[in-house]
Amino acid sequence: MRSVRHIIERVKREGFYTLFLKTADYAKREGMGGLLRRVLQEFRPPVGSSDPYQRWIQVNEPTPSDLKRQRRDSETLRLRPLISVVTPVFNPDLEVFEEMVRSVLAQTYPYWELCLANASTDERVGEIIKRYAEGYPAKIRVRFLKDNRGIAGNSNEALSLARGDFVAFVDHDDLIAPFALYEVVKAINRMPDVDLLYSDRDIVTPEGERVHPFFKPDWSPDLLLSQNYLCHLAVVRRELLDRVGGFREGFEGSQDYDLFLRITEQTDRIVHIPKVLYHWRVTRGSSSMDSEAKPYAYVSAEKALRDACLRRGWDALVEAGETKGYYRVRFLLKDRPEVCIVVLPELYDTAMTEGCVRSINENTSSEGLIVKVIATDEKMEKGWDGIEVIRAERGSETEIINSIVSSVHARILIFMRNPIRVITGRWLETLVAPLQQRHEIGAVGGRLIRTDGTVLSAGVYINRDGRLVHLHAGLPQDSPGYNGFLKYRRNVSAVTHCIALRRETFLEAGGFERGFNHYREVDLCLRLRQRNYYILYDPEASFLYEGEETEVLEDEREEFLKRWREVLSDGDPYYSPNLSEDGRFAIRM
Repeated sequence: MRSVRHIIERVKREGFYTLFLKTADYAKREGMGGLLRRVLQEFRPPVGSSDPYQRWIQVNEPTPSDLKRQRRDSETLRLRPLISVVTPVFNPDLEVFEEMVRSVLAQTYPYWELCLANASTDERVGEIIKRYAEGYPAKIRVRFLKDNRGIAGNSNEALSLARGDFVAFVDHDDLIAPFALYEVVKAINRMPDVDLLYSDRDIVTPEGERVHPFFKPDWSPDLLLSQNYLCHLAVVRRELLDRVGGFREGFEGSQDYDLFLRITEQTDRIVHIPKVLYHWRVTRGSSSMDSEAKPYAYVSAEKALRDACLRRGWDALVEAGETKGYYRVRFLLKDRPEVCIVVLPELYDTAMTEGCVRSINENTSSEGLIVKVIATDEKMEKGWDGIEVIRAERGSETEIINSIVSSVHARILIFMRNPIRVITGRWLETLVAPLQQRHEIGAVGGRLIRTDGTVLSAGVYINRDGRLVHLHAGLPQDSPGYNGFLKYRRNVSAVTHCIALRRETFLEAGGFERGFNHYREVDLCLRLRQRNYYILYDPEASFLYEGEETEVLEDEREEFLKRWREVLSDGDPYYSPNLSEDGRFAIRM
């Protein structure tokens, strides 16, 4: 009876079509056998732990019988590349190091090798390595170094032993899941030309408990500029590693960050595996326990980001974030772009529009910018100096907006709904500068804050049933959010209420579509993404929202879903399928 009630509750909550899409998507990724196993896992008796992550582990991770099946299925994969697991070793805790080696030996995918470069001064480490190498001569390759060449140099020594087509990086005190390489090779079979793969990860406490999972988004170039989110587990095609020159000395502690920044300049064939394949262990001296354990790593990270900006031709400053391990790349205005700000009447209220325009005037620096504001409001008679007022009939906003764009020659357009209030002085530069310097950025939006000090929106997550979910809604505005996502720049599927983009990009996408109000900016963002542009969320541009949140008309949602159903069926690439659909980043059960 529990299973029947469970199904009925899911259908009521999510709708039959949404549940069907999820089932079909899972079957496509895992096969019908995998789908059946998942269904059986769903209806197991509840796990005793009240911790959501422990319940998630029981429901989502392979059982012992699944692991046996993986060993058999590995031989049926069309592509069975050799995976070289590369690990530099320097004076690890002996027991912890052995557990790392055993986690590699336990892999259900058999075609791998472990490449160890040992620079330890503790002779017992060498003895352990020799014992395993003698026990598994075909699997473990070793180089004993006469001196410690630093983490980058030692990593390159281990890398020089690798014979595989792909290289996986594992630290000497961490663990990988027994199904890690199996999942990697399955992904390679789905996309044979992939160059870089990465997975989710969690943290293992000294007591052996798995905690704090990081359920990552798909490839997000701007999130990588804010934090090294790719590492643990990362797997790279060997040919690409050789092309970029491996690890660079001088970036100790963030040598992998520097490597990923260089690799992602060479390829966009990047795959995210939304499974926890890596267990980052909490040990003494580890940055997983203490962000102050390796202060040099943060200096190296900033250096790596500055180098990346120079290589890419960006005029930008690199700053440390408020939290260790987070960074801000601040793009600078390159010239004096003409900007056209269009105020849209979400509410047909003269005072509302005047309040929006007043906040723009009071909080916008005109240095280096030529600003025009065009307000569409049916009652507003007169604006401020330089403000042109265009009267509009209700429901005709889309035509008027597109007419405005065709008549102005400003390179940058900003569309702002009239309940928005500008509250940060650098908002315009924050929105405009990335559009000037990076052609791949299609649109930029900021953080929306309610009058009670909580977050209204930090980017939009789009459900498979077409419902818009505002990320981090309800959190205090000074909260870091999920893994810093609220406070630092990253890519999202859409932004709304205030959106900046180049005029040429707006025209390329066809402008705003008639018939959409609530979905106006979101529909535009999806058309930009179809053209391979990224949507950027940057919280340094923050806005106050003084309106009332309104419900979406069902007819509008249905029209949006009709247009985008196929795209939405693949899920939102910037929001993990392992997280709750309410946009609050809770673990999905």
